[in-house]
Amino acid sequence: MEEFIDALEKEKDHLEKVIKVVSAGGKFLRLPYQKKSRSISENLKLISQNLDRLSCLYNQRGERKNDRQRTI
Repeated sequence: MEEFIDALEKEKDHLEKVIKVVSAGGKFLRLPYQKKSRSISENLKLISQNLDRLSCLYNQRGERKNDRQRTI
């Protein structure tokens, strides 16, 4: 569960950086681990994809947990 929370915190931090850039009138953001700047829309798309992936993983784990409980 902690790994999901850590991943969500990372996405939250990313989104806060995007908001900060947009608030300042910026159109591009380069995170420390990226080689080039990406547009705000590209950054939002990445955040969305990461959250979708996390949601799928979280739901899969929940289903497995429910399956185990049913067999007991």
